[in-house]
Amino acid sequence: SGALNTNISISIQPIENTTPNGVGLSYDFLPNGQQFAKPVTVTLHYTDDDISGTTPELMEFGFQNNQNVWQGKGNLHVDKTAKTIAASISHFSRWSFYATYAMTPNQKTMLVNETALLQVWKLPYSEDPEPGHPEEMLHTLGETKLVAADKVSNWTVNGQAATQGGS
Repeated sequence: SGALNTNISISIQPIENTTPNGVGLSYDFLPNGQQFAKPVTVTLHYTDDDISGTTPELMEFGFQNNQNVWQGKGNLHVDKTAKTIAASISHFSRWSFYATYAMTPNQKTMLVNETALLQVWKLPYSEDPEPGHPEEMLHTLGETKLVAADKVSNWTVNGQAATQGGS
């Protein structure tokens, strides 16, 4: 209440997620560029398939700015029981969830006693706030980068601890 100064029609359209390390769908909040008098909270649901290879705690919410550059922000509220993630936004745009880290196997199906290579990908970003919006502490998203195997530790598969560090 009070986020818009006039009556305006708004809509949300699910679209393909093109965010680096994108999770689930993206959403086009329309009208694009609509500014709010005060921040609003957006709550979206996720599925187990959406977060395959990551966890909700490693997710952030980002938008595509006027130059089509993805910018992200943290400070999300994760409810693992309801499988929802809530974020505060100050304008409409194309918004998406993305994983700051994600683990991917080189094959998804294996037979008993087979092994697979697991790789961890990190989404680097700057900590610089967007000019003109320092209160949002936005950061520009980069391209995903492979994390060196010797830097990966303390992970589990199906609840079982890894037997070899980084592999």
